[in-house]
Amino acid sequence: MKYCMAIGLLGSMTLQAMAQYTGKVFVDENRNGLLDEGEKRLHRVSVSDGLNVVQTDSNGAYQLPGHSRMHFLFITTPSGYKTDNAYYYRIENGRTEYDFPVYPCYGGIQADGSHRFIHISDTEIRGKEGNQAWVDNLRDYSANEKIAFIVHTGDICYESGLNSHIGLLNTALMEDTQIFYGIGNHDLVKGAYGEELFEKLYGPVFYSFDVGNTHYIMTPMLHGDYLPEYTKEDVYRWMKNDLAYVGKEKSIIVFNHSLPEDTVAFKYGISDTEYIDLPAMGLKAWLYGHWHVNHVHKHKVTGVYTICTSTPACGGIDHAPSAFRVLTVDTEGNVASEFRYSYLSPSLHIVSLENGQLPTLPSGKIPLSVNAYSTVSPIRSMRYWCESEGKKVLSSNLLKRQSDFNWYAEIPLLSQWEHRQLTVIVEAFFNNGEVRRCRRSFFYEKPERKQLPLRLSWIKNVGASIFMSAPLVYRKRLFTASVDDNESGKAAVVCMDAQNGTVCWRYSLRG
Repeated sequence: MKYCMAIGLLGSMTLQAMAQYTGKVFVDENRNGLLDEGEKRLHRVSVSDGLNVVQTDSNGAYQLPGHSRMHFLFITTPSGYKTDNAYYYRIENGRTEYDFPVYPCYGGIQADGSHRFIHISDTEIRGKEGNQAWVDNLRDYSANEKIAFIVHTGDICYESGLNSHIGLLNTALMEDTQIFYGIGNHDLVKGAYGEELFEKLYGPVFYSFDVGNTHYIMTPMLHGDYLPEYTKEDVYRWMKNDLAYVGKEKSIIVFNHSLPEDTVAFKYGISDTEYIDLPAMGLKAWLYGHWHVNHVHKHKVTGVYTICTSTPACGGIDHAPSAFRVLTVDTEGNVASEFRYSYLSPSLHIVSLENGQLPTLPSGKIPLSVNAYSTVSPIRSMRYWCESEGKKVLSSNLLKRQSDFNWYAEIPLLSQWEHRQLTVIVEAFFNNGEVRRCRRSFFYEKPERKQLPLRLSWIKNVGASIFMSAPLVYRKRLFTASVDDNESGKAAVVCMDAQNGTVCWRYSLRG
């Protein structure tokens, strides 16, 4: 019995010696950062030292051995919770106990786990000055639309950008939206090691978090302006341990500053025999920046999407407009993309009744084309009505959305309107509760009574934005091209009859 007790004591001492770091993960109800009596402890939350990963027990407690090159302890922030930039702690000499406070945050997460997030990259700022407008766009849109989180995939950039950016955009400045950062090649700067300044300001260069039914993994750029201390083997061994606790019911989305080395099989590893088969683990998408363009591609073999987003501050090097990408993730981890174009204050403009012109369709109706947009809030609906001499002569009707900016309806022309001044009033209702109104007036005479030398003949919307493609008229045909940075099937070369706008043919393109 004494022998058995001695063996048991030795085993206990060995485990205690290995468990150099301990602590608890708890719900910080009063937001004081301390574990108070009665506050809930969270079970099965992953905690890591940058190599080893364990999960908290039923009392919210964890034990980690640490390793010789560790810089941080960090948690996989669980879905429905948030931290004020405290999902990690930098290891302090002599300190071995680290408690992680979290608090409820269900903003943007639906009951079935579906949610939306914003992807930005390569903002490459030099300081705070001149950057507040696009940051306010992000913050206001996130609050209006209940966005779960914003992720920045690197090139913040250089010492000046790294020092400034965190003060412009961080979780503590948001209401219900978390902010996550990744490291880019220009964020590896001069120091004891390339990522030293990034770690000081932004925390670990690789980590994970959960939102809804999706497990998100941030991975670092493996090279840059200065050499990093971490290696691909470090990332691989941590990721393998991290994924060991991710159930098959969860989907996976990976963030990095650039494309993965393997875009065929999406195997992440260090040799032909040591790798993670990411698609087999549930990988749905790999999001990146680096190339300063907007690009979406679905890989045929695996079905994995690679999604690149340019900067919201000054657009892409291919002249793509300034925008941030909004991604919707469903309950199974499938992604859908849309853009919000930066710097656009709420606007509403009737474009088919300029200068008193009155185009008419073969049906005898008036085409009503309206351009409208706001960066911070989508339009929920739009309606119009007609007045004459201050009295309503046509009741309210809805306009139909045709593309990112355009809405459309056809106004019936009534015989009793002839020789009268008419006013069209359009009203737009934005998701954030704002309402905008505009009006245009015209004098109605039958077309054969008044023919201008040059007048608007017809209006046609091709269902997507026309960008850097001036219409070409050739042999009674009009050719134009639409752009689509979301791979939603809207990009095409379109041929129309130049006399009336009828679409003769449409040739679909990928982007």
